[in-house]
Amino acid sequence: MKILDFLYLVIISNSIKLLNGQTINIRNITLAEFDQDEIFSLESFNSERRKVSLEPIILDQELMMLSQREAERLALINRLEFNPLAIDKRYHGFNRQILGKMDNNYIGSKICHDNFINGSNRRIIDINTFCGNFIDDFKIGMGRALSGDRRTLYSVTLFLVKMEERRIVSEDRDIEKDGRKEAKNNDEVDNTVKTSSGFVSRIWNFFKGYSDASLDYQNYETLSKNLKNLAELYPNKAFLYSIGKTVENRDIWVMAIANSQPNHHLILRPEVKYIGLMHGNKYPSQEILYYLIQTLLENPQHDPSVNYILDNMRVHILPSLNPDGGERSIEQCTGKIGRNNSNGYDLNRNFDDMYFCNPEPLQPETQAVIDWLDKNNFVLSASLHTGSFVASYAYDNFPHSEVAVGPQKNPTNDEDVLKNLAYTYAKNNPFMLNSSCDGEVFENGITNGGAWFPPVRGGMQDYNYWKYGCVETTIEVNCCLKPPASELIEIWNQNKISLLEYFKMGNTGVKGVINYENGEPAKYLSVKVNSIEPAFKTNEHGEYYRLLLPGSYNITLMLDCEEFYHIPFVISPESQLLVLNITLNNQIFDHSAHFELNKYPVFCNELKRPVDCKERHVQVQIDKEHNGSKKSNLNFYYIILILDLFQMLNNLSIRQALAVFLGTSSSFIIYLTFKQYLRLRRYKHIPNPQTKGLLGFFSGNYVELSEAAEKDIGFAESSIKWFKELGSIYKIYFFDQIIVAVNGAEAVKKVVIDLDLHKNDTSYNILAYPFKSRALGKGLVTQIDKEKWKKSRALFNHGFQRSVLMQCFKEFDDKANIVMEKLRSQADGKKLVTLFPEINKFALDVISAIAFGFNNDSINENRNYLNSLVIDLLQGLNDAMVDPLIEFKPSKKKLIREFKKSLAELRNFSRNHIQQRIKDIENKDYVPNDILTIIINNFEGDSFDIEDLIDEFLTFFIAGQETVANSLAFAILELGQNCEAFTKLREEVDTVIGSKPHISNDDLSQLEYTNCVFKETLRKWPPAPEFSRRTYEEIEINGVRIPKNTWIMLSPYVSGRNSEYFPEPEKFIPDRFDQNSEFSKLNMVNSYTYFPFSLGPRNCIGQNFAKMEAKIFLAKFVQNFDFRLDETQSFAGKELLTLRPKDGCRIYLTQRSS
Repeated sequence: MKILDFLYLVIISNSIKLLNGQTINIRNITLAEFDQDEIFSLESFNSERRKVSLEPIILDQELMMLSQREAERLALINRLEFNPLAIDKRYHGFNRQILGKMDNNYIGSKICHDNFINGSNRRIIDINTFCGNFIDDFKIGMGRALSGDRRTLYSVTLFLVKMEERRIVSEDRDIEKDGRKEAKNNDEVDNTVKTSSGFVSRIWNFFKGYSDASLDYQNYETLSKNLKNLAELYPNKAFLYSIGKTVENRDIWVMAIANSQPNHHLILRPEVKYIGLMHGNKYPSQEILYYLIQTLLENPQHDPSVNYILDNMRVHILPSLNPDGGERSIEQCTGKIGRNNSNGYDLNRNFDDMYFCNPEPLQPETQAVIDWLDKNNFVLSASLHTGSFVASYAYDNFPHSEVAVGPQKNPTNDEDVLKNLAYTYAKNNPFMLNSSCDGEVFENGITNGGAWFPPVRGGMQDYNYWKYGCVETTIEVNCCLKPPASELIEIWNQNKISLLEYFKMGNTGVKGVINYENGEPAKYLSVKVNSIEPAFKTNEHGEYYRLLLPGSYNITLMLDCEEFYHIPFVISPESQLLVLNITLNNQIFDHSAHFELNKYPVFCNELKRPVDCKERHVQVQIDKEHNGSKKSNLNFYYIILILDLFQMLNNLSIRQALAVFLGTSSSFIIYLTFKQYLRLRRYKHIPNPQTKGLLGFFSGNYVELSEAAEKDIGFAESSIKWFKELGSIYKIYFFDQIIVAVNGAEAVKKVVIDLDLHKNDTSYNILAYPFKSRALGKGLVTQIDKEKWKKSRALFNHGFQRSVLMQCFKEFDDKANIVMEKLRSQADGKKLVTLFPEINKFALDVISAIAFGFNNDSINENRNYLNSLVIDLLQGLNDAMVDPLIEFKPSKKKLIREFKKSLAELRNFSRNHIQQRIKDIENKDYVPNDILTIIINNFEGDSFDIEDLIDEFLTFFIAGQETVANSLAFAILELGQNCEAFTKLREEVDTVIGSKPHISNDDLSQLEYTNCVFKETLRKWPPAPEFSRRTYEEIEINGVRIPKNTWIMLSPYVSGRNSEYFPEPEKFIPDRFDQNSEFSKLNMVNSYTYFPFSLGPRNCIGQNFAKMEAKIFLAKFVQNFDFRLDETQSFAGKELLTLRPKDGCRIYLTQRSS
């Protein structure tokens, strides 16, 4: 929406300046500064704009003067229920008669139609160009609009409507902007096909020299490690280097291989390359290129083709251009998950080509390839893909493809060479020659790119050829995009010979060195063979290469297109290669000084020259954690607008000021209304609870939830109601935030496991940086970046393994005994005890001792310093999460100040403790072998950011204290209401533990029903009743399309109370989790119906910790006390940041006599 915001602010702010008689200085707008979603495509609007049927309205003479498109947009506004302008028919028109004589320069839809829609599609747009003489228009049109003229105000609004319509049309387009069609629905992934160990063993023995990792899909980390190992193992043949970084800061690795000096270019040694995983969902391309690297380096069968290649060429193999997308991909035959890079761009549509200037921001991966091409004089290339069986040659695009309705063959001038290269690959792959995908048949297994699909605009294949003289073929090696890993060896076998034979073609045709008599290399001369264009250039060493078939030819040397030398030559069928060195006289050298020569091929036929693409690309890196740099542009204009407004009001009368206020307010309301309409339109197919009142259109369900909160009805309870009313997938929204709730086992599995969607940055950033203060920061819970999270998780994993926790068993037992001793002092059967605060202190003391090695002893203190800070932190985080308007409420200012104070003290406490531990470790003093020590000792590097450790410190205090305390309090409440469950639990405890003062590890393993009680408590009362994810590309779940960049909510609370999975969900029945019970035979309890600790890679790391702590407390509590509940308390939950008992679990305790 930022384009609309930006234009609105420009219009209003400059209008105010005009009213003050100031000069407008309108800068160029670089649309590439905005997100991809917010950049609209002009040509797409022309070809794909929505057809809006006109409502029956009275057409007067003024309306008849509108163009058809203007009338359609006018109808769109009149069709809206809110119809903000309430314009009568007299003001429908937009023409010079209404605005007055403006010398054919008037703002509004007519100007934008004439100058913008039919004009240039460049991305850097001068407002003066695309909206006529903008300044003159503002002097008349905007001055009248802000003075309250409804007619002109309508025209301004129509202008904004048109701008946003163009943006939304582009936003709704398919990812394939060039018209390529892929299935929209993602097939279900069949995870049942796995390679048996026996089969792996046979493959291992057959393919001697291949590593285990090569028999399965390698993630980025594994691939990087294996490439580095190979480079170290073969230092004389292999040179590993990175050509740049991806959006997510991963290296783009290339392995250069040659029998000598693999890290240098040698004269007349051709440079050839392969590229894989350009689309992250086409994983076999990476794996077979990795196999190829192994084959070239190890050559286990002493293949003479390998020796020929490495003796005569230097090969560069880039197995993974888009590892970011690859990390998101899943095993699938069709679908787009992982196809694009992390910014959402298709890398094979991000280059310039002969007929098309890429308007999109140049991506880091694209820039890396361009820089790579610029540094190396590549002769031959191939890009490996999946999705079909074919070898496709240039060109992919063709003239006027923007208006084409289908494929159109467009070969290069040396089509015979390109066809032969493609056929060389295809004929050595019998599947490519004889197989088809979905009935798609190619003669000889090859095709011209333009004749295959609707045009690929901005493809890498064409860019290689026309820009750098490198012949590239696009090779599709399998019908399935990412088939089961068990098929990788078969795919490799099909392609191995083809890969080698294709590489050998890089040393065919004619090559040579051109020098001057003075010994200087003839740099950047044009070398044209026969009449083939483009004419490729010599490089900085004077080398030239031209791939040709055997035959007779004529070379023409040129200074750009000025011919000065001709020589005939013949390439014999036997050798297929001619080395032709040429020496030129010094006069040519002197003459060349008058030319501005460069390395790029030339087209001397003016009719066939490529379009002139200026250097106007802006490389965009999206910081998913903080997007403040982009917001700052708009914030700047907000500030300027306010300053201009105050300056103007000082010079106006009250009446004039009121007119300005009314005009500006009206246009702003219209702008907000239409902006909200467009936002909601993307989700109109998803049901939502009915909003309340006129303002409900803007505020969504905010009012309803606020009213529910006043009645102590939490969000989780509202979710249950919506689930029953609207079904498994529905939406809710608050102002500009739209949330799609997803329920059901299959849907949960797809979101968290199959797609492994990222955490939602909007919600988790509230916990990370509430009220612009660092709270949980980059901790395990709030870290959005997957790679950084993986590193953090790896540091903690060891400390939370069950075997490590068993070593801390005594700490669990001792802390439980301390809290039991305190409770015994209150167990007279008459005193009302609020149990939750006591359990909360117990949990805090446990996490303090076991995770961070200090004795807190909050159990025996009425008001513990650390406990009070944590409580304040929890309250502030909860308020920030549930109330989006809290910072604007005067009544909450004090709460926010207190929160920031407590947060600062808690971070200082954590910092001092961590620094002391680091000092003790450095001094080799005694330190406990707790989680903090494990993290510090395992941290990579000599130093680290202590603030990151503080984030983890606070995360564990929150998660380790609050969640366990809540669950135990709920368990006591449920046991107090279910005598049968309590009796059964006590019988187990008395049998296993008896009157022993301490519980052993063996005892704990026998407390099976205790475990069932805790699990059933978590089913009814999960500590975190909801968690969220975000889509970074459009997905489909249960037949429902969910747009890109959507906040998705999953609820273990709703799932746990779904009667389809848990009959009689409101009843407390621990036997559901007894493997021998009748309930277990229903087989409904699994990871996708019961997930109180979340699930997937980002499940709760501390769940073993929590289970052990809870079972020990429950067992000791039942061992020591009888109790009855306070019947006047509420038995409902209260949803703060977590779900806790509303009244804190009030009970009367009696100590057992035995």
